[in-house]
Amino acid sequence: MRVALVHEWLTTPAGSESILAELYALYPQAQVFSDPNSDLAASYRELASLAPILAEHQAAGDVHGFVLDKAHPSVDFTANGYALHVALDEIFGHGTDAGYGLIMADGPERFIGAGKGFRVSFSPINEKTAQLGLGPSTRAFSRTESGFPDGA
Repeated sequence: MRVALVHEWLTTPAGSESILAELYALYPQAQVFSDPNSDLAASYRELASLAPILAEHQAAGDVHGFVLDKAHPSVDFTANGYALHVALDEIFGHGTDAGYGLIMADGPERFIGAGKGFRVSFSPINEKTAQLGLGPSTRAFSRTESGFPDGA
């Protein structure tokens, strides 16, 4: 089992730092991340912007999170009637060494994804719905833009 312990910053010994220390005692092999400027910290800020949507879908079991690296370059799961294959991103022979993110089912044939360094492919589980494609969104984001203003 791979374990990562993440803390927003480690500056003042207080309650959450004590909990982190206890978790580290349970999982001494875990990596500890605490740099507020790291990619992982940025991902937690992104998760905060998704909080209203995420809480609803996490309770329903519609959220799948993942961490990818060279030793674990892909993961497969099913959601919303589709088989999803998530892998490290690669284009024109150049790829990334690590990726992470989450994908949540947000209604029939609708998904929301957030993260970095991954690509996802969708295959319908039921051959009767074999037509698959990307459609227009109510809100488009570029590769560098992030966030869901006001939880929208």
